[in-house]
Amino acid sequence: MMPAAKKPFLQQFYSQTVSTASELRKPICWVVAAKALDYEQMLLLMAAVKWDIREIMSQHNVYVDVLLKEFEEFNKRLGDVSRHVRVPLPVSNVLWEHCIRLANRTLVEGYGNVKKCSTDGRPLMQLDFQQFLMKLEKLTDMRPIPD
Repeated sequence: MMPAAKKPFLQQFYSQTVSTASELRKPICWVVAAKALDYEQMLLLMAAVKWDIREIMSQHNVYVDVLLKEFEEFNKRLGDVSRHVRVPLPVSNVLWEHCIRLANRTLVEGYGNVKKCSTDGRPLMQLDFQQFLMKLEKLTDMRPIPD
């Protein structure tokens, strides 16, 4: 329907727009991932943990379960959206990658904010992180887990 003289402009616009769309995927998905999980709640829960313990614990802390529940909800919401609008695999992967990276950074920040930690508290942090990774791998097909 376009005049022949205008078709080159349309083709140029189309080719530039399509190539740019994939470049915009990461920053746009970053904003979605930042809102997808409650990272602040995780920091508050981590701050409430007593890291100055006298003996090594065999059970991980509650914040790990809360975080994994958030990821389960994220997975469910992503599935719900996919039923209405096709979410391409690269978009889904970028969303998962960003959420995992933000969660890992939040964990590092939470561990870094600890004021008092015993020598038995550090292995508890490692236990918590290992539990998080092990259960997260069951929720996502991403391999390896980012960061």
